[in-house]
Amino acid sequence: MVSVIEIGPLTLPIFGCLQVVGALALLAIVVLRAKAAAIAVDSLLRFAMALFGVAMLGGALWYALVYQQDAFTIPSLLSGQSILGSVAALLLAAPILGRLLQKRWLLYCDLIAPGLAAMQCVGKLACFMVGCCQGRACSMFWAVEGRQPVQLLEAGTLALIVLILLQPRLRRYTGLVSGSYLACYGLLRFLAEFLRDDSLYSWAGLTASQYLAAMICGAGIAVVRWSRGAAR
Repeated sequence: MVSVIEIGPLTLPIFGCLQVVGALALLAIVVLRAKAAAIAVDSLLRFAMALFGVAMLGGALWYALVYQQDAFTIPSLLSGQSILGSVAALLLAAPILGRLLQKRWLLYCDLIAPGLAAMQCVGKLACFMVGCCQGRACSMFWAVEGRQPVQLLEAGTLALIVLILLQPRLRRYTGLVSGSYLACYGLLRFLAEFLRDDSLYSWAGLTASQYLAAMICGAGIAVVRWSRGAAR
């Protein structure tokens, strides 16, 4: 695992550098899609920034709850982020923020979703580089330092999800891109959890994260069905 990169006299944390790359990928995709849809970029970016704040809060809360012994203490809340918790927070907050800001929130979410998946893809590469979000112990030839490289599996699948979400045919109905993202990410996270062993809580053979991922996937399927029905 690699925690820093050295560029001449500079020593930079690789996790932070990749997070910046992911944020830039999100920004680039959002701007390009806004221009293609003839949507005011500044309006979309304000909505995206509001969602970003909610996502950070949701990610910190879920990480503290599921992965820390002393949940909801200040050190626990500042100790990490959960992408799954961020997505759940976005799912709850997007319609509320959209109405408060008087935005076409579902269309805006369609424009943001591919960039969000791209940022998550880079984020999972960052996790792999520094050794967080590791998989279960594994002795197979594909193991990395004796563990399942679940971060690489998630990163590769997220890259595929980005390509799917950028397909023009998904733009036929408002909400189809957002619903597809939620369904695909929820399913990915549900399955990836079988390769991880870092959750503190489980019930009936499933982890807390799998229950949340299943709800996100179900919500995504409901949005897809609604978007198709609303267009008829």
